[in-house]
Amino acid sequence: MKALKFKIVKDVHMKEKLGELKGKVDPKMFPEIMAIETAKVSDAIRIEFDFDLDYLMRAAKHHEINLQCDELKAFGFKIFNESKLSKQKKYMAECTPSQEVVVPMLEEVNALG
Repeated sequence: MKALKFKIVKDVHMKEKLGELKGKVDPKMFPEIMAIETAKVSDAIRIEFDFDLDYLMRAAKHHEINLQCDELKAFGFKIFNESKLSKQKKYMAECTPSQEVVVPMLEEVNALG
């Protein structure tokens, strides 16, 4: 189950990356890019667990693990929402003026009354 959850985390990051690339690359290149990203997920699984994505999927099928079970779905939604929230916080931080800008502005406002 730990390896499946690891795969879900990597899949969420892969889907985000593919989503960002969708409008920027030639649609004919998209399947190739998707295959490369899937290979990266498999490589990450191999590094972390010493087996690859194909083995993980065969093992899940052999042990009759439902990949759509409530536990894995809930975990996937949790990771997706955390990632989305993280992106929103990053965007807000980029849009928020720094203290170097805010302090002089407040001093000027206070001086004007």
